[in-house]
Amino acid sequence: MRDSSPKRLFDYRFSGNSYKIRLALSLLRVEVEVVPVDILAGDTHSELFLQRNPLGQIPVLELEDGSFLR
Repeated sequence: MRDSSPKRLFDYRFSGNSYKIRLALSLLRVEVEVVPVDILAGDTHSELFLQRNPLGQIPVLELEDGSFLR
């Protein structure tokens, strides 16, 4: 079953947890826009990112209704 709803995955390419989410989404054939987040540069501490995940952790999946899975 293919879901074509727009979703965005905020992740860091070298994160093991982000990799697991990308792998699961790929196996489920869920298309997402990958938004790179540079954790080494402190991007997860920005005001905008903390609105998505107050803990400042990745990955974060933004769903089509604007809600976030952390």
